[in-house]
Amino acid sequence: MTTCRRISQLLLLAPLALPLALLSGCAANNGPPADPTPPIELADPLIGSGGRLLAIGSTSVSATVPFGMVKPGPDTTTAKELLATDRLSGYNYNDELITAFSQLHIHGAGIADYGVLGVMPTRGFSAAKTDERGYRAAVDKASEVAAPGYYAATLAEHDIKAELTATSRVALHRYTFNRPSDDDYLLVDAAHVINSCKVSEATIAVDAARGELSGSLRYQGGFTARYGGLRVFFVIKVDQDITSWSLWQQGELLPQATSARASDDAGVRLGAAIRVDSSRPVVLKIGISFVDLAGARANLEQEAAAKDFETVRGEASAAWADALASITVAGGSQAQRRIFYSALYHAHLSPATFSDVDGRFRFLDKISEARGFTFYSDLTLWDTYRTVHPLFNLVQPRVQRDIVRSLLEMHALGGHLPRCPVGPGYGGCMISTPADIVISESYLKGITDFDVDAAYQAMLQNATTPVAHGGRAEVQSYVKLGYVPGDLVSGSVARTQENGIADAAIAKLAAKLGFDNQAQQLEARAKGYRKLWDPALGFVRGKKADGSWLVPADKFDPVDVAAAATISSNEYVEGTAWQYLWLAPHDPAGLAEMLGGKAAFVERLETFFSSKETNFLAKKIGYSSYYWHGNEPVLHSAYLFALAGAPQRTQYWVHQIMSHSYSTEVDGLAGNDDCGTLSSWYLFSAAGFYPIAGQTRYVIGSPIFSRVRLRLTGGKVLEIKADGASAENIYVQSAKLDGKPLSSPELSHDAIRDGATLELTMGASPSQWGE
Repeated sequence: MTTCRRISQLLLLAPLALPLALLSGCAANNGPPADPTPPIELADPLIGSGGRLLAIGSTSVSATVPFGMVKPGPDTTTAKELLATDRLSGYNYNDELITAFSQLHIHGAGIADYGVLGVMPTRGFSAAKTDERGYRAAVDKASEVAAPGYYAATLAEHDIKAELTATSRVALHRYTFNRPSDDDYLLVDAAHVINSCKVSEATIAVDAARGELSGSLRYQGGFTARYGGLRVFFVIKVDQDITSWSLWQQGELLPQATSARASDDAGVRLGAAIRVDSSRPVVLKIGISFVDLAGARANLEQEAAAKDFETVRGEASAAWADALASITVAGGSQAQRRIFYSALYHAHLSPATFSDVDGRFRFLDKISEARGFTFYSDLTLWDTYRTVHPLFNLVQPRVQRDIVRSLLEMHALGGHLPRCPVGPGYGGCMISTPADIVISESYLKGITDFDVDAAYQAMLQNATTPVAHGGRAEVQSYVKLGYVPGDLVSGSVARTQENGIADAAIAKLAAKLGFDNQAQQLEARAKGYRKLWDPALGFVRGKKADGSWLVPADKFDPVDVAAAATISSNEYVEGTAWQYLWLAPHDPAGLAEMLGGKAAFVERLETFFSSKETNFLAKKIGYSSYYWHGNEPVLHSAYLFALAGAPQRTQYWVHQIMSHSYSTEVDGLAGNDDCGTLSSWYLFSAAGFYPIAGQTRYVIGSPIFSRVRLRLTGGKVLEIKADGASAENIYVQSAKLDGKPLSSPELSHDAIRDGATLELTMGASPSQWGE
């Protein structure tokens, strides 16, 4: 399948040679030869776009640029009417029907949202085609091409080729009617949605003299409905005269009408059908803004008005070539390199730009201006704090700085730091205050160009004060008791642990800023998870406010699948007691001591990984009560072996995870990618080291490549040389950092931030290195 999806149509520009140039010295130093295939051809957006049930990546196949505002792409369905969860991003590779090509998508989320403003070519127009069931069309899967910055597919019935590309804020569509007629149309559906989302109000207008359509809409999806809906403004330029058209409003046709609007809390139906001259390709340029119509028009004029489709496609390709040059690899198999560069591609899809070309942005219906930075949103921080932001701290520091500034703007406009900002509002998903971890870690790793005093005060607010629509549930009880009581709020164990990770990160920042007393208080509170330890049962368990156990011992089930399948049980969040046993990455020594010492800890962790119920092949259906790579709370756990004196088991299990939970196929991810979280785990693990979120430490694992080069700020490079690395040689025999012997499996950020060379000698047998 992968071979059939290789991208031969890409416009290969000079920047594509950059990754090869960075590795050109390897052969001269007797290292592995560089793969002649450019990374942009290895990156496959279709990886993770298929699958079923919980084992679906929900990846976006849309045409976009790194961190782009717009992501024009196909939304799909099937006549089989399978589960809506199979297409939370709007698309599933296994679907046979395209419902429309919409302009905004979220990458890898576990909740359906976006799929905004549908466009669809069709033959003939009637009232039946004011609904997607009337205009959706079968796709010729053999024609489908998804590449960084470009998407194409042919609609089978009328042989219409659709092509998409984008600038940051403008979507470009090109439709070629291979069998043209005088009855061909482009439909613009302002009320197009995916899954059970809705558009509650919309406007649309046609200006034939200017050759444009324009309008606005309020979209309410799984995230955005939580703050009243996403307001979107659009301007569409058509590259031919508009002479014949019809609007539709709640199913009624309005021939040659110049404007229409609709409002209905249950959802509206509003759009336009434009008759086109299909004897030549038809190109649309769609400017989007979340501020106003003037912003959408300015975005279009500045970014795309003077450019044709191929020029924009080439610029998008060049932008991706540069992003994919941030990490270069040599060695490994081509399949591993394909997975790696697809993961690096996925990691650059989020966050999304939300400020216009003039810097204006909207948050909670307040308009402000981003001065000297890009305002970003679409950050599922409970997921991304673990892997994505540590990656950006290394290879995208400017983007990470702007993420921090954006979070602080959200605090200024909304009153508190967000947990899950999606669009211009608080998405409100998941638990605790992961923004504390993201901001603290950024500062500790040298990204300091933001108001750290304001940030610190915002984090203290999170750590001590209840806030609406965010913050820490039962924070006052947490401060008083040292744990979150399960009789007052669900997910109490998980909340206690996540609060502890956040408190540990704030404590590090407090110490850096000289607030020693607060640092000590926060550091002590970060160990509150220990108060939930039940030595009789051997798990962290929920307690009531009075200190008694929430669940009687004879009713406690550490592998309760039913509870784990919900967002929050009384004790855990999307997980079991086995999975949450390890959630103290900030306190590995304390965790090991709690479990009876390092030897007992390693034995218990080995049981967690080796249990027959773990079964990595369960990714096909998506769930295990033990180690399950498809969800975030366990992602760090393989690296705990190394921190407990058993780095060989880290090396073994990390390879098992990479081998069984990632592939080059459309079901090549074990679960939702969650804005690049699973992809970033692979990037770190394949490179040979892994971050401890909220801290300034990394754990050495087992690289699959012989050479890895990370492009750091200021032209500096972190290089990892793994002599002898192969499918068999997975164990580290010895290590050097900048030529000096390294006996510990830990690295400090300070040791690598200005560039460094980590040399690992690999072998087929476990060694005593790092014990």
